[in-house]
Amino acid sequence: MINGLGVLGWGVGGIEAEAVMLGQPIYMLLPEVVGFELTGCCSQESRPPT
Repeated sequence: MINGLGVLGWGVGGIEAEAVMLGQPIYMLLPEVVGFELTGCCSQESRPPT
Protein backbone atom coordinates (compact mmCIF):
# COMPACT_ATOMS: atom_id res chain seq x y z
CA MET A 1 0.00 0.00 0.00
CA ILE A 2 1.40 3.38 -0.91
CA ASN A 3 -1.08 5.72 0.76
CA GLY A 4 -4.54 6.01 2.27
CA LEU A 5 -6.19 6.54 -1.12
CA GLY A 6 -6.00 2.84 -1.94
CA VAL A 7 -3.16 3.10 -4.46
CA LEU A 8 -1.37 -0.22 -4.87
CA GLY A 9 2.27 -0.36 -5.88
CA TRP A 10 4.91 -3.03 -6.20
CA GLY A 11 8.43 -3.26 -7.52
CA VAL A 12 9.21 -5.23 -10.66
CA GLY A 13 12.65 -6.71 -11.27
CA GLY A 14 14.29 -7.22 -14.65
CA ILE A 15 13.41 -10.92 -14.94
CA GLU A 16 9.75 -10.31 -14.07
CA ALA A 17 9.47 -7.40 -16.52
CA GLU A 18 11.03 -9.48 -19.31
CA ALA A 19 8.69 -12.41 -18.64
CA VAL A 20 5.61 -10.16 -18.81
CA MET A 21 6.84 -8.52 -22.03
CA LEU A 22 7.19 -11.99 -23.55
CA GLY A 23 3.57 -12.82 -22.68
CA GLN A 24 3.95 -14.75 -19.44
CA PRO A 25 1.22 -14.10 -16.85
CA ILE A 26 2.07 -12.40 -13.57
CA TYR A 27 0.48 -13.68 -10.37
CA MET A 28 -0.25 -11.62 -7.27
CA LEU A 29 -1.56 -12.72 -3.91
CA LEU A 30 -4.20 -10.24 -2.78
CA PRO A 31 -4.89 -9.91 0.95
CA GLU A 32 -8.40 -10.03 2.34
CA VAL A 33 -9.84 -6.52 2.41
CA VAL A 34 -10.68 -5.27 5.89
CA GLY A 35 -12.39 -1.95 6.46
CA PHE A 36 -13.38 0.18 9.41
CA GLU A 37 -15.38 3.34 9.96
CA LEU A 38 -14.59 6.11 12.43
CA THR A 39 -17.52 8.02 13.88
CA GLY A 40 -17.83 10.80 16.39
CA CYS A 41 -15.35 13.53 17.24
CA CYS A 42 -11.84 13.47 18.64
CA SER A 43 -11.29 14.58 22.22
CA GLN A 44 -9.12 17.62 22.98
CA GLU A 45 -6.35 15.35 24.34
CA SER A 46 -5.99 13.51 21.03
CA ARG A 47 -5.76 16.65 18.87
CA PRO A 48 -2.43 18.31 18.00
CA PRO A 49 -1.57 21.54 19.84
CA THR A 50 -2.36 24.81 18.09
